[in-house]
Amino acid sequence: MTIQELMLVDPDDRTYEWLVTALGAAVELELATLPPYLTALWSIDDGHGPAISAITHVVKEEMLHMVLAGNMLSAIGGSVRLTPPSYPGHLPHDVIPDLVVPLTALSPETLKNVFMAIEYPETAPVTEAPDPQDYAVIEAMYAPIRSGEYTSIGKFYDAISDTFCSLDPPLRSDFQLTGTVGGHSFGATDTREKVDRAITEIKEQGEGTSRSPFDDPGFGSELSHFYRFAEVYHGARIVHRDGRWVYDGDPVPFPVVFPMGPVPEGGYTDENDVVQQLVDEFNASYRSILHDLEAAWATPNGNDLLGKAVGEMFDLQRPAQSLMKIERPDDVGTYGPDWRA
Repeated sequence: MTIQELMLVDPDDRTYEWLVTALGAAVELELATLPPYLTALWSIDDGHGPAISAITHVVKEEMLHMVLAGNMLSAIGGSVRLTPPSYPGHLPHDVIPDLVVPLTALSPETLKNVFMAIEYPETAPVTEAPDPQDYAVIEAMYAPIRSGEYTSIGKFYDAISDTFCSLDPPLRSDFQLTGTVGGHSFGATDTREKVDRAITEIKEQGEGTSRSPFDDPGFGSELSHFYRFAEVYHGARIVHRDGRWVYDGDPVPFPVVFPMGPVPEGGYTDENDVVQQLVDEFNASYRSILHDLEAAWATPNGNDLLGKAVGEMFDLQRPAQSLMKIERPDDVGTYGPDWRA
């Protein structure tokens, strides 16, 4: 089911099966952001700087969000299944129907029209863009969504929270994961309060709140994802000045990137032996990571499998950047990972 279809189900008719389906969609959505974000991160030809720091923060929190969604699904007895989408393509369950997500190097256009669109706040951003037309493309993508029951990814998570409240299902912890992901600690979601906190954390680290570009103080008051990407796009830190949030702080220089061309539909075909070996190595590791993640939730105390999978995910940087240094014969730049599991 699409998320729009899930949201059209009357709240009084949202059953246990609805909640399992919705949480499965949430897990797939959080997973689907990792390939484009990591590809853009690895396309930066430098190991430090504010841009790489911003995107690294986002990636680590998206990993955390996938784990939190997986734990909520496991808490009600559901099975975590990781079915990654193909790129270029739509996000799972037509989350934003008009958005096509590519795999390509970091660029201002990708930041604004893809990454900031995925993380777009439910209400207009609290920051003032230097150009009023900066977000026009994103607003147009969301216009069809805003007219229905499903108005944002945040509202979808609100519906999940409301259904937990109305059903009040028993919560089990024996197949949930605990530990840290990217420096963020998490535990089992074995009470309603912990479920609510997990959902709030996912929402506020992504879209931010309607009051501030920063997370709720309970989550460290760090900049949320939309605004992290926006700082890189606008080239300056967000500051609060004269009662307004503006991009007028310290510079955020746009980094030097590898000239990776967009991955073609269907991935790469008929490549030379060196490229094919790197592509096959990358994708074999990616398949193994997804297998380990699914196994982590299917195994009591599967935390070691989670740690192994997260570490191996970051290890994919080596074959990815090796591909980004090889020119493609179609004159559109260099290769990159095609994330075909």
